[in-house]
Amino acid sequence: MMTEAETKVLGEVIVYAVRQELAPIKEELSRLTLKLEQAELRARELRYAGTWHANAKYKKGNFCTHNGALWACLIDDICTIPGHDFDGWQLAVKSMARS
Repeated sequence: MMTEAETKVLGEVIVYAVRQELAPIKEELSRLTLKLEQAELRARELRYAGTWHANAKYKKGNFCTHNGALWACLIDDICTIPGHDFDGWQLAVKSMARS
């Protein structure tokens, strides 16, 4: 049977060993967290997605052209038609085409 003092010393040794083992994991986690934050920022950048296509899904921050106008997507994973869904799309540049 261990004395109280021996148990305390053993506990301190275990705590020290666990901290030593966790230090590189914490460092890696911190590095990965930063990379994730940077990736999320890049994913939210404004991006021109080309001419609107019915089979495409657009993300918030995407821009596309439709009927000569430039539209900004306001909602993730939207597949509605720009100019017909004013909750999901915002007109960014009006068409100069004459009707």
